[in-house]
Amino acid sequence: MPILKNLGVADSKVPRAGTLPLRSSRNPFEEVPGLEEEEVGELGTLPNGTSCRRRATLEKLAGLAPFRLAWPPGRRAGSPGDGQPRSFLGRVLTPGIRRSSADFGLLARLQGTRAQGDEEAAGEAARRLAFLRLGRGPKPRRASLAERVVPAGEAAPEPPPKVPEPPKVKEPLSVSEVLGLVDLVALENGELGPLLSPGTLRGLEDECVTDVKAQTRAALLRVLQENEEHWGSTEDRPSSLAQDVCELLEEHTERAPRISQEFGERMAHCCLAGLAEFLQSFQQRVERFHEHPGVRELLPDTYVSRTISLVNCGPPLRALAERLARVGPPESEPAREAAASALDRVTRLCHRVLADLLFQELQPHFNKLMRRKWLNSPEALDGIVGTLGAQALALRRMQDEPYQALVAELHRRALVEYVRPLLRGRLRCRSARTRSRVAGRLREDSAQLQRLFRRLESQASWLDAVVPHLAEVLQLEDTPSIQVEVGVLVRDYPDIRRKHVAALLDIRGLHNAAARQEILAVARDLELSEGGALSPPRDRAFFSDISVPRPPFCLGLPLFLGRLPLSRLARPGLACLPRLRPLSPSRPPTQR
Repeated sequence: MPILKNLGVADSKVPRAGTLPLRSSRNPFEEVPGLEEEEVGELGTLPNGTSCRRRATLEKLAGLAPFRLAWPPGRRAGSPGDGQPRSFLGRVLTPGIRRSSADFGLLARLQGTRAQGDEEAAGEAARRLAFLRLGRGPKPRRASLAERVVPAGEAAPEPPPKVPEPPKVKEPLSVSEVLGLVDLVALENGELGPLLSPGTLRGLEDECVTDVKAQTRAALLRVLQENEEHWGSTEDRPSSLAQDVCELLEEHTERAPRISQEFGERMAHCCLAGLAEFLQSFQQRVERFHEHPGVRELLPDTYVSRTISLVNCGPPLRALAERLARVGPPESEPAREAAASALDRVTRLCHRVLADLLFQELQPHFNKLMRRKWLNSPEALDGIVGTLGAQALALRRMQDEPYQALVAELHRRALVEYVRPLLRGRLRCRSARTRSRVAGRLREDSAQLQRLFRRLESQASWLDAVVPHLAEVLQLEDTPSIQVEVGVLVRDYPDIRRKHVAALLDIRGLHNAAARQEILAVARDLELSEGGALSPPRDRAFFSDISVPRPPFCLGLPLFLGRLPLSRLARPGLACLPRLRPLSPSRPPTQR
């Protein structure tokens, strides 16, 4: 029965050695013969308030032998008298030991209830009944599978030999485990010595440099092709060409010095050579883009935006080339110069394109300069200033370095276009009053242009004095003062020539041959003194971009021509003839 198994009481039919004799299990609700004869009178209550009849019922439910409780004189209620049949607990306990409330607590636990104050007694009763489980003895040994299969008296077959397991493959050590095995102090101090021979290490470095060179060349070409596909599109998207190139090269140049300083220098030289090759290809593609007829189909704003994005690639790539040249060996200088030259050509080309677009719009306003209406109305110059100020807003998207160069070029070209119609003789001054009015107008326009380019942050301050010098030459009256002003003009702008000074004297109306020769002699002497000097750089050239007509060559009339009629002497062709061309050295003079 489940209750018997839980209590550890064995079946009476199977007696075990060393165990107490127990009665056979039965239904506790069946009537026990002889029980009615033993029950005499009315049973009382136990000390805990439970009736004796309930105590017997609990022992029946627990499968314990019935017992009777009485109260002989001098005995505690619940203690069996002499000669009375003892209950299961009475048979288990030795004579003389009285039952306590722990016995009732045990039965209360069997029913799921516990009286108050019985926790300590319950533990004591549990310890008293612990020997019941020990008295059952060990569990019977169950026959193994081999004993049930093999008949008795025969030897059991030997078990098959165990196959040895293959040895486990050791996993490689991690970096932290390796560093844990290495003496880091000795490694940092160089006490362990090199792990590889110098020849082996040099070969590995050569292979690494070769691989990096091939990988970076392919990656840079792919980036350039992907970026070039968007140059001609109408979609306005920012260019990431310079950023991608810098990330590709800096990934190698930042790691290489961790190996050794020499390897870092070799890697920097390798990346610089690849960068110079890339920039030369970039320059060719930019030139092809601007020469392609398809760019005319782009909107002007889109074309300007695309050109500005190409110019903005210059500063970060130039800085990268300078940094690689400083880290690399001395033989990296030619690669740096090649990279800088390619970037300079790209910048000049884009600046010229932007300036041409701007001055195409300004040309109608420049055509109105140096005319009679220009003397009386500032309309032409106001149009120039307004257009330049509006277009400068779009140029602000350019980075600082190329923006400063472009504004300086716009400043130079604006003044060249302003002075050009003056020296080409569009306006003639026939009186001192006219010369004064023209000089005053030149000064006003010069001040207005100077204020404009100052707002545009132009650094070409050397251009501020050119128009005031020309105004002084036109307004001065005495020859020595004009000579001094021409000398200052030639000193500040060494590319001015005698033809420019002669054209200025023609506008002034100075036809006195002696005075002209004295003034032109100043320019000739300065030209001869600086004959061996090199021409000024392109960004400092001014008068060399202004072409003027050839001055006439005046002949002194001999005495015999005095007999000619005055009508014939009045012909201008007799007094002023074109300048004679020098004979070509390859063609000898014709013999008559």
